[in-house]
Parts: sequence; C-alpha cells; structure tokens
Amino acid sequence: MKAIVDLTPEEAQESLKTYEGIKAFRELIDYNRTSGYAHYKFTGSYKQELVDILGRHPTSNEIIMLVDGGFSNFGASCGVNASLMTFTGRVNTD
Repeated sequence: MKAIVDLTPEEAQESLKTYEGIKAFRELIDYNRTSGYAHYKFTGSYKQELVDILGRHPTSNEIIMLVDGGFSNFGASCGVNASLMTFTGRVNTD
C-alpha cells in the first residue's frame, strides 16, 4: 500500500471508499501487533464470515486498512494466505 502522501486525489478517494465499505468488519479479524522503530508488524487471521460477507477473500490493502484503522500510514505491505485465512504484514508509521 502506498504512503498516504503518495496517493493521488483519485487513489485517496478510492481508498476512502474501500475503507468505508469494510471498516464495520474489523471484529472479523484477529491479529497481534509488534511495535518497532517507526513501524509495527502484524500477524493474524480472518474469519470465514468475512469471506462470506465480501463474497471473496479480503485483499492485502483491505487487511492493512482493518489492522491500521484506515489508510493514513506511510506505506504498508501485507501477505495473505487465503487457504489458511491468515496474514502478515508491516505498517510504516513515520
């Protein structure tokens, strides 16, 4: 995921639209965050109910938004293992 400062106005609008559509499902993921200097790492899993609601597995960007509570970070990455419904990633905070 691009840093908030690198998003075009159109990308920012699309990200806001995506977040508004998924933020109510935050309780359908379980995760742990480990803080580091100017970043944090996270690992977790999501529930079948989230897949059922979305009609598909969540994308990396959707997981990042759910973990981070939005998309105003300074860059992030996330890998999703759909067969195990798990994810791992990193969010840059500065």
